[in-house]
Amino acid sequence: MERLLTARRRYGARLAALVVLGLALALTTAGIGSSAASPASISIASKAYVYNSGLRLEAQVTFQCSGGTGHVFMQVTQTAAQSSNGQGAGGSQFVETANCDGSPHKLSVTIARTSGGLFDIGKATAHAQLMDPSGFVAGDDRTIDIVTV
Repeated sequence: MERLLTARRRYGARLAALVVLGLALALTTAGIGSSAASPASISIASKAYVYNSGLRLEAQVTFQCSGGTGHVFMQVTQTAAQSSNGQGAGGSQFVETANCDGSPHKLSVTIARTSGGLFDIGKATAHAQLMDPSGFVAGDDRTIDIVTV
């Protein structure tokens, strides 16, 4: 009986040591991961500029990512109620290249009208996404002001 208790104590001590070792390894790995680059981010500027008789908008995003080259997608929708000409319009830019070097950058994005009437002075709903080199996707949605150049 005494042998059985001694064997159980040894087994329990070994199990406890393995658990402590496992926790230490997990914490060390988590510490390494947290010191890695922060996730990608993107933010849409509050204004976009209409030009080319309402066929195009020039918008701006600020982004930050790391690991090489990323890609920006942006879409703008202006309803008839948001536009001073009473027409709705929509447009998008599917790929802009983003320099993912860990620093924040501003990127000018040209939005071509793809549906509806013409863009005009007023408000619009904008959506932007940044995909960093690792495939992480960051996004921003906001109402923007459309003004003339």
